[in-house]
Amino acid sequence: MDLFEGGKWKKYHIFLSDEILRPSVPETALFSEDTLWNFLNKYNKVILKPLSGCGGRGILKVSKSAEKLYEVHIKNKKEFFQEQGPVYDFIRKYKRPRPYLVQRCIELARIENCPFDLRVVVQRKRGASWEVTGTYAKVARQGYIVTNLARRGKVLPLATALGRAGLQISQDFVSSEVHRIALRTAEQLSKIYSDHHIWGLDMGIDQEGHTWVIEANPTPRYTGFRKLKDKSMYRKIQAYIDYNSENNLDSSPLL
Repeated sequence: MDLFEGGKWKKYHIFLSDEILRPSVPETALFSEDTLWNFLNKYNKVILKPLSGCGGRGILKVSKSAEKLYEVHIKNKKEFFQEQGPVYDFIRKYKRPRPYLVQRCIELARIENCPFDLRVVVQRKRGASWEVTGTYAKVARQGYIVTNLARRGKVLPLATALGRAGLQISQDFVSSEVHRIALRTAEQLSKIYSDHHIWGLDMGIDQEGHTWVIEANPTPRYTGFRKLKDKSMYRKIQAYIDYNSENNLDSSPLL
């Protein structure tokens, strides 16, 4: 059995079980027609994502306006509908038989009207505590809903992104919250995945400066750190990976 079988759904329940993480976890449910409309009635905007997968593939954003018009946003394309039936039919054909999740859409902080989230790498050595070894901001391309570099998003140092986002909250506070929540996330995951030594967290900051845990990837890509002018975080991540590899710990992440 795959150690990470259950993917996003299993990890969501791990996060939800912790009272410290719970306020930082967007409400999520298994996709069905009922959950789609319930979430839209509650939040007006939702994200639909495959139960398994990475790289931002297969993600949709569905919105409901005050005029009861529906918008389905995929990549940089939008489809508009006036009734629920055609919306559901469109989504069902797009996702095919793949199991999906429906999740509250967090209104991410923006830079020049493009949403951004964070890649946070958390690592540990045998017998040591978890440490945040790298962070950067992933900024979506104009018109796109996903920030992934595979979708040609761009990277910025965390401090630069926070400065350009114009948040009405201290940058130092937001940065410390990101680190606090990231470490807590890794600690909770290690209760289930006790032998794992690296996580790549996708975290969000909303327009009020609140920190959110969006996903936790057990085999994160970290090439984005090489795109930063300062390569010290990339070298630190690599040093941890080399150490763990030499000591026969879990497998290295994807380059």
